[in-house]
Amino acid sequence: LTLLIPHILANNKTFLSGAKLHIFTLASQQNKLEQEEENMRTLLQKFRIEFADITIIPDMHAEPQPSTKLDFEKSIAQFRIANNSDSNKYMDPKFK
Repeated sequence: LTLLIPHILANNKTFLSGAKLHIFTLASQQNKLEQEEENMRTLLQKFRIEFADITIIPDMHAEPQPSTKLDFEKSIAQFRIANNSDSNKYMDPKFK
């Protein structure tokens, strides 16, 4: 993976061409968030992986805010299948 990911990201003929990479990572120490961000930035630059930004998640077990949940629900709404029987007939049987 160390060689494959930079190759895929650098290849201009892939579906990722022109995409911006946003990095999300969990913090291992709550009091050193800036240092962890700098370490991740250094690691990505070492492998020549271009990225738009880095977000350090300080507490993975914290409950998301209601506005975040609402934004998520809105973003996936178009991909949800309705619960009526008509929509289920178009669904792939292996996903039922």
